[in-house]
Amino acid sequence: MRKGPKIAFIGAGSARWTSRILIDIFLNRDLHNSEIWLMDINDYRLGIIGIFAKRYVGELYLPIKVFVAKR
Repeated sequence: MRKGPKIAFIGAGSARWTSRILIDIFLNRDLHNSEIWLMDINDYRLGIIGIFAKRYVGELYLPIKVFVAKR
């Protein structure tokens, strides 16, 4: 299994933008086996996006790791 890129989102609490770009990443097979790092200064909004991303990866059994980094 090849190792994918590490992708970091600074300001990931922007639900509209981040959720759309995450779906694009999840559906792109070339980006499978990636690590996605989500970061934001707003813990509440970051938590919502983190739950969404991890749930989506889990439900679709995607080979992607999602990390949430709070300040």
